Amino acid sequence: MSRSLVALGLALLGTAAVGLTAVGAVDALTGASPVALGGVAGLAVLGQLRVVRAEGGRLYRTGTRSGFGRGDALTAGAVVAGALVTYPLSVDAGLGPVVAAALVGIVAPFVTDYDVPAYCGAFVGMASESLVGYGGLALAAVVAGVAYVVSGDAFGGFGGKLGTVAFVGCTAAVAATGAGYPEVATDWRVGWPLLLVTTLAAVATYLAHARLGYSVVLSSGAVGLAGGLLLPAAPRGGPLAAAAFCATFAGMSSVRRLPTVVHAATAGLLCGVLFAAVAARFPGSGGKLGTVAFAACLGVYGVDDLRSDVRTGS
Repeated sequence: MSRSLVALGLALLGTAAVGLTAVGAVDALTGASPVALGGVAGLAVLGQLRVVRAEGGRLYRTGTRSGFGRGDALTAGAVVAGALVTYPLSVDAGLGPVVAAALVGIVAPFVTDYDVPAYCGAFVGMASESLVGYGGLALAAVVAGVAYVVSGDAFGGFGGKLGTVAFVGCTAAVAATGAGYPEVATDWRVGWPLLLVTTLAAVATYLAHARLGYSVVLSSGAVGLAGGLLLPAAPRGGPLAAAAFCATFAGMSSVRRLPTVVHAATAGLLCGVLFAAVAARFPGSGGKLGTVAFAACLGVYGVDDLRSDVRTGS
């Protein structure tokens, strides 16, 4: 694969994560939110930029694999299939996006070797019916499938990458079809229930795959399904269920990226902060939750790396 395509994949994912976080930081600092909310988001941007720069340097030094192959076509096809299965479950069957995508995450590892790209497609299929119909969904899924392949060498091991790929596909489809995002009321409340839920969801997912040995897809799907079924009964349960599912994506990170449970918990906590900060942005877009998780993981990893450099004086 050419360096230009790999650079495109890196740029797409990096821009999505940094851009969404930066918008959240600005919204928080200029809105009626606690200044700390914007400050935390701003600090996360610094960490994200450090990781994006490091990933770019690594890819330039190590090179990339050559060409597209049959496996790439099957991978992109799995993304499309995941979207086309999830969307009708969410919209037509009335399961809602969280439960529908979580079910795909639970079933996919048992029926296909392409469970990871299929799960990516499931996040495309979480898109709101008011945002994309089946035509727009198909376009979003195809774009996401291509983005999945070209970004395959970038940001390995970071939770939320799959959702960010889906977000790229959905935003491209929305732009191409001329659909508009609905206006939603901004809710700046970052109470302890939200932060508790996102922290626990991230840790539970992380432990399921890092300690118990389950696949990352199954781990996220199981925790997400539990949240999607149980949390809606609580006050403001809908947003809590979505936030919990968001945090499971952070918990999918490899131990190379989040080496300890404390790192996973911190990423989950940051998911809660960013979830609130960008609540009014891109409503209904598939992959938005994953992008929030990806942004949180990049932020935690980058800030931790920066802190280590400061401590050692390097």
